Amino acid sequence: MKNYIDTHQEKIIDTPGGKLCQVIGKDNKASCSVALVNMDAKSKGIKHFHDNITEIYIFTIGDGSIFINENENIINDGDCFIIPPNTSHYIETKTNMSFLCICTPPWEEQHEFEINEIHTGKNILKNNSEGILQILGNDTDHNIKRIKITDKFTPNYNMKKYTRIYYIINGNGIIKNNEEVVNIGPNDCLKFDLENETVVANKELEFILICDKIV
Repeated sequence: MKNYIDTHQEKIIDTPGGKLCQVIGKDNKASCSVALVNMDAKSKGIKHFHDNITEIYIFTIGDGSIFINENENIINDGDCFIIPPNTSHYIETKTNMSFLCICTPPWEEQHEFEINEIHTGKNILKNNSEGILQILGNDTDHNIKRIKITDKFTPNYNMKKYTRIYYIINGNGIIKNNEEVVNIGPNDCLKFDLENETVVANKELEFILICDKIV
């Protein structure tokens, strides 16, 4: 049990301004796609929109801005933006930046469109509250959830029916899985299937938990 990106170096690809590692996607028959993104300092992503995809960005490390319909939003560690379809957006960095990108339904190239002209519209408010960010299916435990703990967290019986992806936003702690114990901190990502893991906080820990049914 290690940080996902450490054990899947072969999945890292170059993207405009940095690198990306996809954790799950359409090939897994998942309800969403999940990617770990690292952008270089003083870089700029491509201005684009998706015609059928809701995109969730959760930022953990780095300084910069996300532009949504030409509205600039300064990024702070822990910020979450839920961007609906047909919404122009891109990122500019000041320092090296790390974040999680979730797309529902899963990202597909034919549903992403580059924008070269001005595309104005309303801004999207950031969402930093604890709770469900998006339901993925009929079972309410089949979802994307933001969780904050000061003690420990163990997935319930229904959650264990799904593949579980943990992405650490703030704080430090450990994940126990049988006899194995791993230290965790911001930008760490771990994936579990039919296992019995427990997340333990060192004072306070905040993370994204994605419960999705994949093959």
